[in-house]
Amino acid sequence: MIPRVVLVLLLALAAVTAYCARHGGDAPPGVEKSESFDEESGLREDHAGSSVEAATDLRPEEPLLPCGDLCCAVPSYEQLLLQYLVESYPGNPDDHPPDLTDSQSRWVRIPEIRVIATATQPPNLDEHSSLRTNYVGRSGATRRRLLEDTGGSVESERAVWRGLAWLARHQRADGSWQFDAGEHPDRVGATALALLAFLGAGETHLRGTHKAVVAAGLDYILDKRPRQQVGALRLSSDPFAHALGTIALCEAVGMTQDRAWLLAAAQSAVNHIVVTQTPNGSWAAAPGERGDITLVGWQVQALKAAAMSKAVTVPAATFKKAVDFLNLAGVGTRKPVYGPFGKAWAFPGTTWTASGLLCRYLIDGWGPDQAGMMQGVGGLMPRAPVAAPKRIDDAYFLYHATQVVRYCEGDEWATRNRGPKVLGIRTGGTRDWLVGLQAKTGDDAGSFDPDDAWAGKHLGRLGTTAFAILTLEVYYRHLPLYKRAIPGALSGLDGK
Repeated sequence: MIPRVVLVLLLALAAVTAYCARHGGDAPPGVEKSESFDEESGLREDHAGSSVEAATDLRPEEPLLPCGDLCCAVPSYEQLLLQYLVESYPGNPDDHPPDLTDSQSRWVRIPEIRVIATATQPPNLDEHSSLRTNYVGRSGATRRRLLEDTGGSVESERAVWRGLAWLARHQRADGSWQFDAGEHPDRVGATALALLAFLGAGETHLRGTHKAVVAAGLDYILDKRPRQQVGALRLSSDPFAHALGTIALCEAVGMTQDRAWLLAAAQSAVNHIVVTQTPNGSWAAAPGERGDITLVGWQVQALKAAAMSKAVTVPAATFKKAVDFLNLAGVGTRKPVYGPFGKAWAFPGTTWTASGLLCRYLIDGWGPDQAGMMQGVGGLMPRAPVAAPKRIDDAYFLYHATQVVRYCEGDEWATRNRGPKVLGIRTGGTRDWLVGLQAKTGDDAGSFDPDDAWAGKHLGRLGTTAFAILTLEVYYRHLPLYKRAIPGALSGLDGK
């Protein structure tokens, strides 16, 4: 027997659901949706009776959809009962992972309920639902916790949002962005790089302050892509731009599970990367040219984003061949340094080495317990970006190296992020230095001056700004694949 109070609640839920079905998903009168800003954490919160929190691996594989364009029938009794179970406890099981060792835990694994979508446009998913499991760090309580635990700050987070506002202001009418330096065959690379900054902050085409901006950017990439061959789609003739576009599509799929709109293009873009891999495991700028490890790094990031999406597939052989190239390009028994095309020009503290180490981390199981990784990190540490106080010295290096050191945690990360200890206090780290370089006034407010290295010369203010934002999102953009459980011990958090 179901208690009378349960039946009353179920009937009330049924009435609300029926109202939503008749009015296209709008809430009944008196139920308002508002937005506020958490001054303490610097994070935006959406409210529809509760705050947006992070997901856990207990989330159903597909999101529960609200009534609206996608509802094809009145919810069943089982759906209403499930909704009651989810909403009748304080909080939400998606927000707070259960303590599986606690026999008194009230949270249970939620059975999967699928709602068949009939719409041809991007689905109108609940914009207040949490992000998918591999991207939980980008929203809600998990994001706030990661900011605190890994060395972010309110000011670094405000800098991210100021940067996103600048990017949004400079989006073109067709949804694209354009690099303001160098020569580029199309605008796919610029558009994708800007989108990665929004996606890294938890903004998607279905939720967030800038969801219209993200939707327009994704639509541009999907609309402008040149068709090449069945099943293998080239987003751009520039492999750097193609990789960026592929990452954006795969992250958007992984964060929203919007397979109807994005999956086919994301899979085809990944297929193009797979079929263009050279025999030695690298990727080249053009057929017949040597593979470049920085270009390899972007293809590897795209393939890893595909694997993390839980929707796009990548052949295991492609990862294995990429590792073969890393072995070819790495120098020394521990492979702590990397050259651009092979062992020549392999030195510590270069973008090539940072890119090689990031690839090792992503696809070869190199964590903080790997001697080659920590030796490589040691080589990155002396190249402190604060040596150039007036502007970013090399945004491309900064993006790669910051990720590598952050994922290895420990004193190296604390020193690089917040600075060395002086009388017990850390000062002069990358975080505060980077925040201080952001333009504060005029049309440039929120952006970063172009650096004097590759990004500034070839990508301009837009590229430098996007890389700076991504660097400031390093605290939560990706959860670590490996984490020190106790000093000297590691636990794997994700596979290849």
